[in-house]
Amino acid sequence: MEADALPWVERLIVTEPENPAGRYWKAQIFAGTEKPKAALDAPRAATGTKGKPDPHLRDRIAER
Repeated sequence: MEADALPWVERLIVTEPENPAGRYWKAQIFAGTEKPKAALDAPRAATGTKGKPDPHLRDRIAER
């Protein structure tokens, strides 16, 4: 379930604030819910970061 992924995505955002991947994933999670504002706020925040999307942390989190 995508909602189960939200704490992990939030953790990515806190751990790597310049990595926009977490915000894109957060937008994807909220897109499937009745929270359209949250779904739009996440990619807007992602475009404000300086880094490039880097999904490497997803693999490290999955290993824990």
